[in-house]
Amino acid sequence: MKTSNLFSKWGTFKKGMDAESIQISFANHLQYSLSKDQYTATLRDLYHSLALASRDRMVERWIRTQQMYHDHDMKRVYYLSAELMRILLDTHGLTWEKAGDIIHVVYCWLKLKDSAGLEWYPRTFIFGGKAAPAYHTAKMIIRLICHVAEMINHDRSTNDRLKVVFLPNYRVSLAEKIFPAADVSEQISTAGFEASGTSNMKFALNGALTVGTLDGANIEIMEAVGKENIFIFGLNSEEVQALRPHYNPREYVHKDPYLEKSIDLIRSGLFNPEEPDLFTLARRSYAKTA
Repeated sequence: MKTSNLFSKWGTFKKGMDAESIQISFANHLQYSLSKDQYTATLRDLYHSLALASRDRMVERWIRTQQMYHDHDMKRVYYLSAELMRILLDTHGLTWEKAGDIIHVVYCWLKLKDSAGLEWYPRTFIFGGKAAPAYHTAKMIIRLICHVAEMINHDRSTNDRLKVVFLPNYRVSLAEKIFPAADVSEQISTAGFEASGTSNMKFALNGALTVGTLDGANIEIMEAVGKENIFIFGLNSEEVQALRPHYNPREYVHKDPYLEKSIDLIRSGLFNPEEPDLFTLARRSYAKTA
């Protein structure tokens, strides 16, 4: 039998979703991957075997995701003051935290367009979440993400290195695909203000490297995995409180031309020319800081 046929038959078996195929795959991994049997296997071994059997059924999608660096940020979405920064998501729905990541996407896009020789590993920013029926602000941020994505994804000068995806109707079945595919889990919030969540834990358990501030469940993750296995940066809660009386966001905006231009482009309606006044929230917010 040809080698290709062997791989084809084995691949079909390992992708089987019926109970018998999964049981066989589980038993094979327990014996041949972990060198254990039903008498010597611990609960951890059983869990590991089940995880390997599950991975077999996702490996093709897994390989595709490894071909492009995936920068994930999935939690709840909040809106705080002038910070249209990071879209976050949780299974409980959408609220605003920092919408800053969509500004960061625009920031990266501008740098790519201005710097032809810039070393840049291809990256896909994946956003997801739901807005509560009466939460107008969250709905507007989702619209902003979609408008930015439409323009950036159609820009031939950069779309081989930068893409933006918004996953509508976030739910468990989508989470099952997102968590294993993530390379990096961004969990960035102002220390002392973020409620402890579980999405960052799910990313960490599925192998994503956590990059974030010392806040929320990041603290528990750091205590569990060790400081050397999580990438923490920024101020702690005590330092945040000390900075608050003197904090002036305008200084940070005006010091960085790309950041200032990113905000100005959103304000100008570049990403939504058919409705240039759509994101008046961003204008009002920026006016408070600039």
